[in-house]
Amino acid sequence: MLNAQPDGVCFAVMDHATFTRDEADPKYKSKGFLEFPLSNWSPERLAHHLANGKILKSETLEGLAALAGMPGNTLAATIAEYNRSCAMGRDTHYLKDPHCLIPVAQPPFYAIELRAAAVGTTHTGLRINADAEVIGVNGRPLPGLFCAGECAGGVMKYYAGGGNSLLSGFVFGRIAGRNAASRARSARISTDRALASK
Repeated sequence: MLNAQPDGVCFAVMDHATFTRDEADPKYKSKGFLEFPLSNWSPERLAHHLANGKILKSETLEGLAALAGMPGNTLAATIAEYNRSCAMGRDTHYLKDPHCLIPVAQPPFYAIELRAAAVGTTHTGLRINADAEVIGVNGRPLPGLFCAGECAGGVMKYYAGGGNSLLSGFVFGRIAGRNAASRARSARISTDRALASK
């Protein structure tokens, strides 16, 4: 869905309670709520980014939308629908965990620009075959060149989740090592024979 947005940009929108994670509010005290693996999402880092102009802020959703370059009525309607989901305790669009359905209601409001920029694993490296041989542009293996792991492409078509590329590395690493060693051994035997015949 992110790639379908104009220029591949979207915004995380939150209200002041979520931005500061108000400790007086019981909904922010439950274990695991709004814990992010990235330090940039801590209240302290958010405040830092706000001070540096990286985060947009407005007293109204319409004002926030204007700063973000989107129609104010569209953002307001989207937030209103989201808040209805929060009240029902059920996200009808994305099936978000009800535990994390927190209304966007307390001004001021904040918008944080998001882009698809994080790389978890890569899958588009050198194309290989079942023998871990690198395939050239002519569709044939390049003699003596082997590849394995995340620098090898064509193993997983789409992202398969963290850790799944380890199996590819282990399997094709072993295959590549075995075949490279076999090729080196054959080359050495051929060289030794050639030298012995002189």
